[in-house]
Amino acid sequence: GSVYNVEAVYYFAVGDVPVDPKQLLLEKVSHGPCPVNTVSFNAREDETILFLKDLSRLASGRFHGFAERNDYRDATGPVLKCEEDGKALIALNSRRVKGRMPLVAGVREDVFLIWKELEEA
Repeated sequence: GSVYNVEAVYYFAVGDVPVDPKQLLLEKVSHGPCPVNTVSFNAREDETILFLKDLSRLASGRFHGFAERNDYRDATGPVLKCEEDGKALIALNSRRVKGRMPLVAGVREDVFLIWKELEEA
């Protein structure tokens, strides 16, 4: 048996995913031993969102998408939008960043905290 008890894997993508690793990622995680959840930060291309959704679906995981809305910044910091499985894509601003629901609509706290940590780094 394994020494480690891995419940899930998270794959984080900032911006768009390059074409080269896509097929390899799909092959490695498809029907693997644990779910692979994908998290998108500020993706601009529909293909990236569709790829990450496919990746999480094939690996029995979930998709989470975050987009920073620069057109609504204020003194408290960036406004976030997010998207989870099954929600439609919409363009949030002129940069065509993809996203959907407000953060309070059910994003896991651990995923949000990692996004926040990446922003502060």
